Amino acid sequence: MTVRKPRTRGLQGGATVESGQLSRRRQTPGRRARTAALVVTALVVMALTSGAAGGCGRRAEQRAITLGLIPIEDTLPFWVAERQGYFREEGVAVNLMTFASAAERDAALTAGEVDGAVADLVAVALLHAGGTRVGVVSLTLGADGREGRIAILSPPGTALAVDDLRGREIALSPNSLIEFTVTRLLQRRGFRPEEIRTMAVAKIPVRFELLMAGKVTAAALPDPFAALAQKRGAHLVVDDTAENISQAVVIFRRAVLEERAEDVEKVMRAYARAVADINADPARFADLLTEKAGVPKEVLDWYRSLHFPGLVLPTRAQVEDALNWLGEKGLLAQPLRYEDLIDGRFVGDGR
Repeated sequence: MTVRKPRTRGLQGGATVESGQLSRRRQTPGRRARTAALVVTALVVMALTSGAAGGCGRRAEQRAITLGLIPIEDTLPFWVAERQGYFREEGVAVNLMTFASAAERDAALTAGEVDGAVADLVAVALLHAGGTRVGVVSLTLGADGREGRIAILSPPGTALAVDDLRGREIALSPNSLIEFTVTRLLQRRGFRPEEIRTMAVAKIPVRFELLMAGKVTAAALPDPFAALAQKRGAHLVVDDTAENISQAVVIFRRAVLEERAEDVEKVMRAYARAVADINADPARFADLLTEKAGVPKEVLDWYRSLHFPGLVLPTRAQVEDALNWLGEKGLLAQPLRYEDLIDGRFVGDGR
């Protein structure tokens, strides 16, 4: 049997396919020139379109700033700025990424998975010492004693005085802002180094439970855990409200500060607008305090006078005190200076 192979027409230049062979009609020079011109034009258009699309994608990606936040009250202004649409109004896309712990947040900073975060001066110095260069652009809490608190408490049914803590273990997270604050509080009350004893309990909820169950002599807690413990009967021994030892800060990776300063400035303008809203009416954002900032509803009444500073830097004395303590602990391989940690380009006229 003989099978005829089908004839197909329509290839460029009038070519046909027959018995598997190409045969071309004769083309005039003009036809060939026009065909070549059309091909070149199509290729140029495709290249330009592809390049423009890629460029738009890169620009869109670059506009997004990712911030790493853990559920603490320090982060509230960023959640308010998101709700109020301030990031969008300032012309910057911001992704708020939540982490369960400071360790996870710091790991994301080191890996470059987030551009910035809310942290504290001790954490910033330790990140820097470990090779992750970050810069502080503003305080979030701690411009004065109203803003943020770390407290030493004894269990319900006790009434320890500060002097009762000499030589007795205090549960806290080691090599942290908490330990720094406890050390300074006790040193300023005449405690010698050997009289300050601590017990490592890194997780705040675990410390809280041990305190409330009376399984530790004392524990150091930040708000809102300190406030919750007091509300449930724990005894306040001392806190840093009067001395304002602890500060929380907004930080960005140094590469982001250098390459995307304009975006950082927009983020901080939105942040400052949110701070003004919170200070004007803290109760307005009570739902965000519980849902995003981890404040239990049971202690919301403690936050009726919640106050945040505007765009303001920690003082040189505050930064150097934290650095000196880290040096005393042997946690810095090389000395750090105020200028190593602070980027003052984004602050306004203070609080």
